[in-house]
Amino acid sequence: MTSQSASVLARDGGIARNAHSPNPSDPALNMSMRARLLLLLGDRRGSVLILIITAIFSGFAESATLAVLAETAAAVTSGSNR
Repeated sequence: MTSQSASVLARDGGIARNAHSPNPSDPALNMSMRARLLLLLGDRRGSVLILIITAIFSGFAESATLAVLAETAAAVTSGSNR
């Protein structure tokens, strides 16, 4: 097998995959998920934490808004004085 044929990418369900199998001695394969996540985030951990907390509060605010909207729609359609 030539080096050119080893680097040929095969199409598998729309995903480009390398034609050869991964090297088991590759240090990236031996990293834990936590180590990979910390490597990905780098020094932006605080910003990501703020983003997560903001997204959670935004979800609660959206669900409360939809609940009020549903109650209002139910009251309007039933004609009750609530």
